[in-house]
Amino acid sequence: MRGIVTWFVKNSVPANLFMFFLIFGGFFVSYPTMKSEFFPIPDLSTITISVPYPGASAKEVESSISSKIEDRLQGISNIKKLRSYSLEGAGLITIQVFDSGEIDTTLDDVKTIMDGISTFPQNSEAPVISKLEPTEKVLDVIVYGDVDERVLLNITKEVNKEMKELSEVSFTEINGDRDKEITIEVSEKNLEKYNLSFDQITMAINAGSIDLPGGLLSSKSGDLLIRTVGQSYNANEYENIVIKGQPDGSQLLLKDIATITDGFIDVESYYRWDGVQAMFISANLVGDQDVLLAAEQLRKYVKSKQSDMPPNVSIDYWYDQARYLQDRINLLYRNFAIGIVLVLLLLTMFLRPSVAFWVSMGIPISFGGALIILPLIGVTVNILSAFMFIVVLGIVVDDAVVVGENIALFKERGMSSKEAAIKGATQVSKPVFFAVLTTMATFSPMLAVDGEIGAIWRIFPLITIAVLFWSLFE
Repeated sequence: MRGIVTWFVKNSVPANLFMFFLIFGGFFVSYPTMKSEFFPIPDLSTITISVPYPGASAKEVESSISSKIEDRLQGISNIKKLRSYSLEGAGLITIQVFDSGEIDTTLDDVKTIMDGISTFPQNSEAPVISKLEPTEKVLDVIVYGDVDERVLLNITKEVNKEMKELSEVSFTEINGDRDKEITIEVSEKNLEKYNLSFDQITMAINAGSIDLPGGLLSSKSGDLLIRTVGQSYNANEYENIVIKGQPDGSQLLLKDIATITDGFIDVESYYRWDGVQAMFISANLVGDQDVLLAAEQLRKYVKSKQSDMPPNVSIDYWYDQARYLQDRINLLYRNFAIGIVLVLLLLTMFLRPSVAFWVSMGIPISFGGALIILPLIGVTVNILSAFMFIVVLGIVVDDAVVVGENIALFKERGMSSKEAAIKGATQVSKPVFFAVLTTMATFSPMLAVDGEIGAIWRIFPLITIAVLFWSLFE
């Protein structure tokens, strides 16, 4: 230890270069490129299989869908844990894999096996197989106004489309919109008048509103794809469906016997904002996108869009997750500045101003060095890492105070600056080293926590160890 201290004391240029490199590299190079997220999102390494089976009970789903999938997936080697949920109307299978790096290969294997299962019930729908992607909400955009629900829905869809085109937004989801529903009401009087039954009307509607592939017709001039295109999508198209032919050659249309309403399904909940009907658009992130950049982009979009909204319709945003993260970062900035000022003032009262200055420099040097390392080991700027920096802020100058005070003591005894630096630092090197090592050891067991929670807990020891390492070096 004495050799290292002596070399740095006698070679001040490398020491100053190290200091410049750590501060500039950490705060001006590494930190601006770090990903920001509200809360650390662990790598779930999970594949989901969903098989809708409308009208089936949970017991039927278990015997005809879930059990078959479980039996066929047993041979895949990378599966760590398999869970199945048999619900009313659907079966859900979740697959957790051992090696997250091989999840795409495992996903292909699962799709191959699922394609080979041909014994699912006839009324069940095609399986939906996907890799579970963790998402993070940025904020909600609200479109509200005292207008017809169809008008509000169309405007909301237009806003949603524009939001999807923003570079920092992964995907969006509309909440508060009701699914459209076409209601066909036939009176008993009309059934008797035209000698009809509900089954006849149902068959006529199904036949008159359908998209059906008809195969391929080959000829010398080429191939012709045959398809019946007649699906009805609104009340006007349903009105002209032919129910049956009349004896006089005319046709009985659906509008002649039924009242057709183009509306929305009834729901038990609805959204209101400032007392009027509202629809919400959730903006979400996936992957490495930055929550602070996305939130800023969305705020600017909402502000610019306000002047373009139709009469009686407004746009706003709320549940801004990024604001809480920015508040925590601002708190860290304030504590950082206050900490340096307090250290300077207090140490200047009892030690030389130069000693107070170099002790306080331990804060930016230690933090700068940590900011260079942390992105390389997967630590992001989030509400937990900002909190941990605030906690460590009060620890990093302790050892520098001990070393600086001991050097000042030897200078008072008549030693030169270089001799005092070597003697003072060497004398307390062991207790300082083991004091820092003890603090590192206290936090290190958190690194052994497994699973999804382990990816969150590891933030605390990684930041503590990184900052204290550079504090010891400084």
